[in-house]
Amino acid sequence: MLTRELLLRSVTEWNETRQAHPELPVILRGLSFIRANLQNANLKDGDLTDTDFWEANLSGADLTEANLFEANFGRADLTKANLRGADLRGADLTKADLQGASLCEAVLGQANLWRANLSRADLTKADLQNANLREARLHAAQLREANLAKANLEEANLQEADLSDVKGLPPSQKEQSLTE
Repeated sequence: MLTRELLLRSVTEWNETRQAHPELPVILRGLSFIRANLQNANLKDGDLTDTDFWEANLSGADLTEANLFEANFGRADLTKANLRGADLRGADLTKADLQGASLCEAVLGQANLWRANLSRADLTKADLQNANLREARLHAAQLREANLAKANLEEANLQEADLSDVKGLPPSQKEQSLTE
């Protein structure tokens, strides 16, 4: 059985259980993992709606295709985490560390990424419509074909970011990032 208690007790045991029983669903909606060490946890395809990961260590975690709608990742460590195709609509990623994370095709509509560190993150084809990226660090991030329509990019660092075929980015913002 995949329970919160098992995950908090041993990520290794959790991952082994998932591997041995891939049919078991991951349903951890609305639970608290504040400051938990979930490094390298396999949460792929999980339902983590409204779950609280404030200041949790999720570095290297697999959150591929996970439902993270309105989850709280404030100040969480998500370095090199795999969030490919994850649903992060309305999620709070304030001051989260997402350096080197994969967010390809992730849905981040209305997500709060204020002061988040997305340096070298892969956001290829990510949907960032209406996302708050104010003061976010996107240094050398991959944003190819991402949708930035109505995203707040005030004071965001887009230095060396790949903005090829980005949708919704005002030309002045794109020109500014190329000159920085």
